[in-house]
Amino acid sequence: MKQILKQPLYIGLMTGIAVLYVAFLSLDIFILTSRSNLSLQLKYAAMVLCFLLALSLYGQSSNKKDSKFVVIALIFTLIADIFLLFTNYDFAGVFFFCLVQLTYLKRYNSRFFAFGLALTPIALLVYFLTSISALFIIAGLYAALILSCFVSTFHTLLPEFNRKCVRWGMVLFILCDIHVALFNRIPRNIAYFQVAAVAMWLFYLPSQLLLALSAHHMMGE
Repeated sequence: MKQILKQPLYIGLMTGIAVLYVAFLSLDIFILTSRSNLSLQLKYAAMVLCFLLALSLYGQSSNKKDSKFVVIALIFTLIADIFLLFTNYDFAGVFFFCLVQLTYLKRYNSRFFAFGLALTPIALLVYFLTSISALFIIAGLYAALILSCFVSTFHTLLPEFNRKCVRWGMVLFILCDIHVALFNRIPRNIAYFQVAAVAMWLFYLPSQLLLALSAHHMMGE
């Protein structure tokens, strides 16, 4: 981490992420426009910076085999965010987030990755044998995958810094998803609806920053 704080590129990217974070949270809290075009654009711009941070860390990583998983996962994340922020194709967005969690499972622990893969045919079976909607089923699959990811962070061989980043990143990711579910399920006239609207990205961007930072592998640290 000390090496990250010594390099202007990393400092600049993290500063940009922080500025965008404050900007869109200010819009969401004080103007109550969490779905406004400007707020959505600022959020996506912050995610692009997280990806660029991970990509930059990958370029200088002493363990590119591990760091590449973060880059791949963030590519899937950017695709998922396009669908969920700017379109009505929620199924596609959740599908790509399933790929995100499978990528992280592959990174953290191969046994958990095998478990995650095994869940996919089960979800397909449920879809064909029941009348449950495809979106609801893939959302259930995603929930199982992200919980598996969190548990797998306790069974990973990553170095201490990376392990802390992914563990806390997954905690914040789950808190984000809880509020996404609340945002989509509770009535708009309930006071907590506005809290959920803000809390989604309050937790989401820090989670992605931590996951991006987990691509850091430098000799001597």
